[in-house]
Amino acid sequence: MKLAYILNTYPQPSHSFIRRELAALERGGAEVMRLAMRAPGAGLVDPLDRAEAACTEYVLDRGAWRLSMALARAAFSAPARFLAALRLALRMGRASPLGVVRHLIYLAEACEVARRCTEGGVEHMHAHFGTNSTAVALLANALGGPTYSFTAHGPEEFDAPAALSLGLKADRAAFAVAVSRFGRSQLCRWAGFGTWDRLKVVHCAIEPAAFDDPAPLPGGP
Repeated sequence: MKLAYILNTYPQPSHSFIRRELAALERGGAEVMRLAMRAPGAGLVDPLDRAEAACTEYVLDRGAWRLSMALARAAFSAPARFLAALRLALRMGRASPLGVVRHLIYLAEACEVARRCTEGGVEHMHAHFGTNSTAVALLANALGGPTYSFTAHGPEEFDAPAALSLGLKADRAAFAVAVSRFGRSQLCRWAGFGTWDRLKVVHCAIEPAAFDDPAPLPGGP
């Protein structure tokens, strides 16, 4: 199966759990396209993060002209789908303190994401964090892209669920993931009752074998 992971800024030192998730999927035979909106600003130290950055495509690196062309291509090639996606962008923008203009930028990003997914034969998209990356995945799906899912980690999503259109994102997703039972309960608060069976729990864990054994404590006096 070919997947696309939709991310905001990736990789970052705090995103080792995403990196492990991608590695596990690839060990299982999946092919994963990494589509991040922007590259990390600070220099990466971990060699594994550097390797991830080297195989990640950065949407905003396409530049304003290419994103504008992707937007125009989507509007003219499938006007009904584009208008449906535009309505969704306006709906999310009106609910958000970030406003409509920011969500129109997300729509332009989604046009490029949908194009790359079509070119790459992507069958499903997954976004991490129920914020702008999931908004882009939702809009890319509305434009005719593949199905999407997302992982909501909290607490940001649960502090402002209405402003982030969290219920809309969950209701339109093939499934949504929380990292704890509490997180799932928060998704249930905002998702429609018919969506509840598609709300899953996947805990973030560590790989103990990746860490050195702790040194023994020095002897006491």
